[in-house]
Amino acid sequence: MREAPRSPNLEGLIRRARSGEESGLEKLYTLLSQNFLGLALRLTGDAHEAQTAFNDAFLAICHELRNGFRWQGEHQFYRYFATALKNKCRDRQRGKARYRKTQEIVNEELVGDCTEPVQDWDPEAEEAREKRETRLREEIQRFLETQCTVQERRFWEAYRALSEIPGSDQWRPQEKTAFLKAYLKMPESAFYPAHSRFKGKLEILAKELGLLR
Repeated sequence: MREAPRSPNLEGLIRRARSGEESGLEKLYTLLSQNFLGLALRLTGDAHEAQTAFNDAFLAICHELRNGFRWQGEHQFYRYFATALKNKCRDRQRGKARYRKTQEIVNEELVGDCTEPVQDWDPEAEEAREKRETRLREEIQRFLETQCTVQERRFWEAYRALSEIPGSDQWRPQEKTAFLKAYLKMPESAFYPAHSRFKGKLEILAKELGLLR
């Protein structure tokens, strides 16, 4: 059985992370990364998938810290994180399988669409679409102004810059991550925790807007 890593400062880091202190979150992220990123790599067999699964597990732990987490000692904490990480790695593997299946279905639909006649322009449908887009832009602006920190708004700017690069939608995930880190000029120890928090807020927004179920 893998011996739990030892850290005399872990309980203190947990308290600082619970309070939302950024340096505490970054140090906790670094500590967990040093001890568990290798496990994620063994489970996924892919460096980018391992990093993503680790980030998802860290985000889940941060959520627990803000919602009634009870300290029960180092061994229990590390055991809990290891379980969360294994679950996220399995989720990533299942997600890749679902993505491949979805792509097959989409490709089949696209082939079918090529034979269908072009529909006449519908002014009412066009007006409805414009209203939805206007509402979406307003909600995103409200979200950025009221729910995001300055640093998180920078993430939004980085994503906008990425989307404007021709062909970037065909980039591999690790290439997109490299661009974001370079654009924001952030070290990894600060980038990944901040990115995880921003992704968590975006998921909440997407669910509120009905874009994600």
